[in-house]
Amino acid sequence: MVLKSRTEKHELVTENYYENELLVQDLLNANNNLNAADFDVDITSSNHEILVSFDGLPSGERPSGTVSLYKPDDSSLDQTMNMLLDGDDRMLIKPIGNHGRYKVSLRFNIAGTDYYKEKRILL
Repeated sequence: MVLKSRTEKHELVTENYYENELLVQDLLNANNNLNAADFDVDITSSNHEILVSFDGLPSGERPSGTVSLYKPDDSSLDQTMNMLLDGDDRMLIKPIGNHGRYKVSLRFNIAGTDYYKEKRILL
């Protein structure tokens, strides 16, 4: 086992390190944009559903983007969907799985500015 471990290549860097670093920086910038925004976004859970709600959106502006649900213990329950808000600037999501931990990620754009929000919830 020791001989095998010495012959294996162990690197802590991925082949596309710089591309991944740019993606991470884009998410950080989008999160900073949300922190500086004049509106609020909330992600809550109730009755095995996830509610995404916006408060104080600029008049006439609608976010476009995606909502991703990541289930760390069962990737078959991961979902990504387009953000479709109702007339009250809310979106109710019924996950494939009905219980457990989820990471909910919102990536959206309003008037040419990118935003990102992430929250871990328990159903």
